[in-house]
Amino acid sequence: MAHYSLVIEGRDFGTFDTPAEYRHGQLYPPSGYAWFCPQCGEVWARAAVEGRPFTVWTRRCIACPGLRYEFAGSIILDWEREFNEALPRAVKEREMALHLAWAEQEKEAA
Repeated sequence: MAHYSLVIEGRDFGTFDTPAEYRHGQLYPPSGYAWFCPQCGEVWARAAVEGRPFTVWTRRCIACPGLRYEFAGSIILDWEREFNEALPRAVKEREMALHLAWAEQEKEAA
């Protein structure tokens, strides 16, 4: 089991757990995640696992303009279903608001 402590844009979203990860019959130790904005250079979110290194993902923060297909400020990891499902409710609500805002911008641009 991985126990994450989550901070996004300086706001503490608390902790959550994900199941142990097995690949090819072997247990893999969890790693933390950090989201790095290539525009401003800020590490704007961290999902830390105590005593473990971070895997760093490059995604623009909410303050920096991005490409049309990017969800700037989103911490969703498409390939990490267990991680996404385990996120605290407040984070899921934040993600929904980001995606709805993106849809509105696309609608206005059309």
